[in-house]
Amino acid sequence: MNNCLDGYVFEPRYLETIKKVTDRHLCSSKRLVCFRFDLHFHHDQNYNDPTVISRFIEAFKSRLKVWDSKRKSTSSIRFGFIWCREQAAGANWHYHVAFFFNMNAVSCWGKLELDRENLYCRILNAWASALNDNPYNVVGLVHTCKNGTYHLEQSNPNFSMVYSDLMKRLSYLAKVKTKQIGDGYRHFGCSQDILM
Repeated sequence: MNNCLDGYVFEPRYLETIKKVTDRHLCSSKRLVCFRFDLHFHHDQNYNDPTVISRFIEAFKSRLKVWDSKRKSTSSIRFGFIWCREQAAGANWHYHVAFFFNMNAVSCWGKLELDRENLYCRILNAWASALNDNPYNVVGLVHTCKNGTYHLEQSNPNFSMVYSDLMKRLSYLAKVKTKQIGDGYRHFGCSQDILM
């Protein structure tokens, strides 16, 4: 991946990590899906607890485990993630997130509505839990990205093109701009292994 694209300068270590995490999942799943979404805070609150992303990931994993224990499919979920924390003009920062799954287990968001048993609701409820808030209050704080779902099937003739598009899309998480928050906490993280 280039260290400069679309006017952005990228951190090479983050680009390398993004590729490593993606390739690790491709080695494990011949059919891989990646979902890109953003997590925001209420505009009228000044939020300054950077451990919220860890709480979100743990809350999501616990919901994933509950779902895994109930489902009939034998296909492993093979969950993984990448996130970055950024701050633009506003008082609050925000998170850009990518979730990876074995496409044989998870293939779509489901309906973007509350009280459903789908990926979107698990993410929404996990973010509400991390914020110690009611899911109904955080509906507008989870943004699913337009054209943010990538299905990578290694047997598909278009695989290389889709992989290249995904790498370009995920490189946005490695951009240097807006990451200089200066509070001493990490602003980039990822799963160290394939989960579940």
